[in-house]
Amino acid sequence: MIRISVLGAASIAVRSILPLLTPENGFALVGIGYREASQTKTETVARQFDSKAIPLDSILDDVDAIYIPYPPALHKEWILKAIERGVHVWCEKPLCTNSTDVEEIENLALSKNVVVLENYMFLRHKQHQLVHQLLPKIGRIQIFRAAFAFPPFPDSNNIRYNRTLGGGALLDCSGYPIQASIHFLGTELSVESASLIEQPSSDDSRVDIAGDVTLRSKAGVPAHIYFGFNHEYQCMYEIIGSDGILKVSKAYTPRPSHETQINMIQGGTRTIHRVPAEDHFLTTAREFHSRIINKQPLSNYWDATKSCIRLQEDIRRCALKIQST
Repeated sequence: MIRISVLGAASIAVRSILPLLTPENGFALVGIGYREASQTKTETVARQFDSKAIPLDSILDDVDAIYIPYPPALHKEWILKAIERGVHVWCEKPLCTNSTDVEEIENLALSKNVVVLENYMFLRHKQHQLVHQLLPKIGRIQIFRAAFAFPPFPDSNNIRYNRTLGGGALLDCSGYPIQASIHFLGTELSVESASLIEQPSSDDSRVDIAGDVTLRSKAGVPAHIYFGFNHEYQCMYEIIGSDGILKVSKAYTPRPSHETQINMIQGGTRTIHRVPAEDHFLTTAREFHSRIINKQPLSNYWDATKSCIRLQEDIRRCALKIQST
């Protein structure tokens, strides 16, 4: 049984992670950490999950693992604290806000034999495995297109509008189409063009709320992606091949109880491939548990994690360069 604590009662933790941390899934929920200002809320959530609220300075005591749903800019501090204590880490995306920090975390995790798993849970869904199986049917990949975008958030104090906390569309939602691009085109992608739309940040800075990017693979295949907080909802990727097209319309956030569909178009004929409902949060929890039990600290996704944050840094540099000319 993996003894696990959760760093705060963030909405994603309450909605998608805490319900999975049960003995049936190999976890014993030790407690949920709180800051003084959030103690009452945390105690309420802890009772809901038959656990207890724990002060932050004790959150790493007597546990094997921790789940971190904090804002991105706060990830590094807690990840390093956990690794130093030999505590395995399941962390919300993005793992960190820059590539230097990711390298530091990877090196320390390997030296301490600690599992660190970044929560791009969509990558574990079986629909993407099926897409891989269908790829030979559409011939040579010519273009990859992807988008993850949604309307503005109703609360202006949302952390995604706070640059200091690691907010912004680039760190928050670009990672999904970037990770999808990496998944099918490889980690050696480069930024060919990029633009970001900004607005005033809630911390008196400026924060990016949307972007569009062209990446290019080592083999020369372009990946056109867009993302942001000021669009109609989009959650897709499309692979255009020499002999057909594959489309996935619920690529990143399929509901656990809903089947997904992959549309294949060849010669004007559409074929629908159905994928049974799957909870990719549960699949990710099981992978985290398995890596701890089997002492496999190096995730298959480390290279993708490093490639993604490198590309996000390059996108920002490219966009800033264009804006300054």
